[in-house]
Amino acid sequence: MREVSLKTAGGELIFEVTQQEAHLARTAGPVSAPEVPDLVEGMRVTAVSRKAFLGKKTLRRITLPETVTRIGDWAFAGCDRLREITLPRAELEKSVFLGCTALRTVRIPGREGALSAADTAALLAAAAPRPEGAYLMDLQEAGSAAWLRKWDAWTAAFLRESDQEGYAKQILCGEEDYGSTDLAAFESRRRQEKAERCMLRLMHDGGLTPEFRQSLTSYVTDHIPGTGEHGGESWLAVVGLHPAEPEWIRLFDSLGGITAANVGDLLQSVPEEYPELRAYLMKSRSSGADSFFAGLAL
Repeated sequence: MREVSLKTAGGELIFEVTQQEAHLARTAGPVSAPEVPDLVEGMRVTAVSRKAFLGKKTLRRITLPETVTRIGDWAFAGCDRLREITLPRAELEKSVFLGCTALRTVRIPGREGALSAADTAALLAAAAPRPEGAYLMDLQEAGSAAWLRKWDAWTAAFLRESDQEGYAKQILCGEEDYGSTDLAAFESRRRQEKAERCMLRLMHDGGLTPEFRQSLTSYVTDHIPGTGEHGGESWLAVVGLHPAEPEWIRLFDSLGGITAANVGDLLQSVPEEYPELRAYLMKSRSSGADSFFAGLAL
């Protein structure tokens, strides 16, 4: 076996090459958006080794070739700025995307199932960073009707969990790891995560049953500012987690989230660095809201 260094536009990659195949073993220095080749010195790239990109804070997106059949333990764990990855239908080992909290797209080219490729990519990205979502990372099944039923069951189980689920672990670990031991804040974050999961599925709604659609919608509307006993976690999921993604506020608005009674408070909660979101709130009661965002896309 020998090591081969390959400098790409997105960063330097180190491969371990044998007489039969090549494995992507690690990186040298910062990497941002590398496209991994399918051949290195004539050998097919068949695997990404365990911990190959572990903790790479500069990684934003990456494309793996169809030749890759295996991705090792923790290969991308801790890449908390990774937003997009294109994968073959490879075998994923343990905790490949653990902690990839910015992940938005896990794309699998070449086949569509019950869902469109874009919908599957978004729903895979929601499951990938979470240990309890590991059983959804079967890339051969992803996008099928059976996989979609599993995804919806996973989400339904999450919605049934207590908002205090996991709080004891936070207390044991202390503020150094979690930032706070305040129970109310912990419960609010859990409700934000639940609202986010509901809204994501409503945006990517292929195969969604009427009954589950109603459950998801009810959770979001029950947590709109001014409508219930909680702190408006549906809005916090938009402004706190997706302020630069117009589709989130569009969905929130379509579910009745913006009202004459709460729009002023919503505006006050939007940081100045998100003028598009502020503009939508000011225009949301007029017919020009959609055309405003359409203009931004030109």
